[in-house]
Amino acid sequence: MGKLIGIGFYRKDQWPLLLGTADDADMMIKKYDKWLTGIERLIENMKTEGIETVKVDIDVYELLAYCRQFNFKNNGETRSQFVAELLKNGRNENIENELSEKSRQCQQQAFQLDGSARR
Repeated sequence: MGKLIGIGFYRKDQWPLLLGTADDADMMIKKYDKWLTGIERLIENMKTEGIETVKVDIDVYELLAYCRQFNFKNNGETRSQFVAELLKNGRNENIENELSEKSRQCQQQAFQLDGSARR
């Protein structure tokens, strides 16, 4: 078995939230569809290089909670680390999100009350 790399997959409806809270948003692709095309191309290139990839579903609210918990900036390094943690814990595209809808709503309300999820 060759290398295994986790690739974070963001949800289209959460892309604006990611861009609005990322400390490195100025370096990120602004349009979700363009980002998705690039990621899919990257995965194909890695596959031809013999690198196995696993899509890891990223809930931006969970990412923001992770950043807060460890006082991390929401940047590429932290997002990569978050993907690695999720993958290590067995979370990938084939595993359902553990958060219930009610829990997700509570998280959203907490971020809205705070006024900003960015540190």
